[in-house]
Amino acid sequence: GLLNDVDLAIAMLLHDGPDDQIEKCPPALIEVLYGKRVRALVDSLTNPSKCHPKLNREARKAMDRKHISEAGIYTKMLKMIDQIDNLRELDLVQDPGFAILYCGESAMLHEVLAATPSASSSPYGILLDELRTTIDGIRNKTGVKP
Repeated sequence: GLLNDVDLAIAMLLHDGPDDQIEKCPPALIEVLYGKRVRALVDSLTNPSKCHPKLNREARKAMDRKHISEAGIYTKMLKMIDQIDNLRELDLVQDPGFAILYCGESAMLHEVLAATPSASSSPYGILLDELRTTIDGIRNKTGVKP
């Protein structure tokens, strides 16, 4: 089952590697060490906008949402776990402006993920609900209305 899927756990641990440290964590190395499935999962979690740094943030995020909308169910679930984690790490005191921006982007991502046909099924639905709850909690703390 999903909870015993070691490949998913490894992909979750490695997913930022190619985005943040491509020299130290190239996709080919991930494949050699962990196999084709882990590499494919990590590749699917890598935002395509990383290859387009000159685009503005809004355009990059739209590109990334389109990418995730076309991804498989496991990639979408890993993306939600990552997004929830990123939201929980936001510093609402030091940088409330970024927190508000990121919450808005996360809400748009949530809409994309909620459009997935199996969105209401567990554990996908549980993650979807947790993402929404996390976004709403930050919005309440920052006084931003949806």
